[in-house]
Amino acid sequence: MTVLELTEISTQSATTGRYSHKVFKALSDATRREILFLLEDKQRNVGEMVTQFDLTQPTISRHLSVLRDAGLIVDGVRARRSSIRSTRAP
Repeated sequence: MTVLELTEISTQSATTGRYSHKVFKALSDATRREILFLLEDKQRNVGEMVTQFDLTQPTISRHLSVLRDAGLIVDGVRARRSSIRSTRAP
């Protein structure tokens, strides 16, 4: 997800008033922005993301919850393993 796409999401949300506070809250944190950039190229599971950051699994899960609540990521399940992807992924 590019910065331009994030700006477009924020602008669209602010214009419609729909989810705007959730999107802005989600994007206000640098770790959550980094998670979105990490998900830009492929789906990842929580364990993969934990190795990318110096944070605990519960902390990453909380960040993912905020991003999910804002509609910026979605969960998927493949072969009994859950993965997370950007909602803007191709």
